[in-house]
Amino acid sequence: MKRLGLVGLVTALLAVAMAPALAAGVSALPGVINIDNALRGSTVFRTVTFYNDTGVAAPFELDFEGEAGAWMTAVDPEDRATEISEVLDEDGTGAAVGIRIDIPESTENRAYQGVLRARLAPPDTEDGLSVGLGLKIPFTIDVTGDQIIAATLHGVSLRDTEVGVPARVHAVIENEGNTQVIPEFTLVISKDGSPISTTTTASVPSLPGEEATFEIRWDTSNAEPGAYTASLSTNFSGIDLGTEELEFTVHPAGSLDQVLAFVSLEPSGEAHAGGLAGFAATIQNPGQVDVLGTVVGELTQDGVTVSTYESQQFLVQPDAALPLPINIEIPQEGDYEFTALVRYGDTETDSLTVAFTAVAAPGVADDSSGSPLGMIAFGIAVLALLGLGGWFAIRKRNGNGATAATDPDKESVTVGPRE
Repeated sequence: MKRLGLVGLVTALLAVAMAPALAAGVSALPGVINIDNALRGSTVFRTVTFYNDTGVAAPFELDFEGEAGAWMTAVDPEDRATEISEVLDEDGTGAAVGIRIDIPESTENRAYQGVLRARLAPPDTEDGLSVGLGLKIPFTIDVTGDQIIAATLHGVSLRDTEVGVPARVHAVIENEGNTQVIPEFTLVISKDGSPISTTTTASVPSLPGEEATFEIRWDTSNAEPGAYTASLSTNFSGIDLGTEELEFTVHPAGSLDQVLAFVSLEPSGEAHAGGLAGFAATIQNPGQVDVLGTVVGELTQDGVTVSTYESQQFLVQPDAALPLPINIEIPQEGDYEFTALVRYGDTETDSLTVAFTAVAAPGVADDSSGSPLGMIAFGIAVLALLGLGGWFAIRKRNGNGATAATDPDKESVTVGPRE
């Protein structure tokens, strides 16, 4: 019983020692994905967001297994034609991955299982020891040969514009079926009750199980200033989703204010000497027309300019916020400031400044005392020390209240009470 108590104590202390390493981990949302009425021969997309709360910036390595694993491919969620094999969540806020599922035409009607595996690549260490964390996300895909076409038009919107700036009609459609459909939009523009322009557009697909916003434009380059009516009819593969009418105004060219707001500038991830410092900028357009802008900035150290930055020109639509990644080369370790502003037309926004510290690149300096690997090594050391202490305690007990008698016919030691 005493030996069992010692083992229990060792286990408890080891758990306490390793708790900081295991307190942070990895997760994903959603954790389970079920797809009903998936049409064989079709392509289905889903999105999974991975979270790395370990404090160590390492990518998730992705692969698939299971019967349906061969149908599944990881893709960039913003560019679904680009395949990826890993994804990086630098700051614990999550990184999204698109999952493309290509269901073969010859698939039988039944449920299929697949698994998305994500393994957090372990950090490189000088001793070659590393520990990786991982998780599995199960997919259940119920395949059918029955084509289902259904959709809902959730709304249509249109803002005032000015001559030379396109009038943009936005339609929000949810594809509630299992079939990819290219909606057909017919936009009729009227002035003083008489149609002056009719445009039919059918180019962007609506994907099964997804809600998307479609934009239909009318060129105002030759329009006269004044009041207009836009009538938008939507046909979803033979299903009439209805007709919406909206009133809008075309103002004289240059009469609407062009405004951009530099909302935020924040560091994204750790800055490394000899590498890049990343920043996430947000630019907002609170005005009524499209605005072209450029971010310009300056990197300084101890008040001395190290380098300058200028982004490519970007467009921000009315009532929209544009997230803009910024990366700047960092020559050496130390404290820096990055100051930036947005230029548009003949105007500049107020500047924003971020102070940060660049550290040595991973692998250059290795201090594992605070890392999960260091905690595990510490736990093993605790286990070894406690085991050694337990051995000395037993030896001491034998010396005080027990004798060790050697049986000459055996190579073992028998411990028993003193006579």
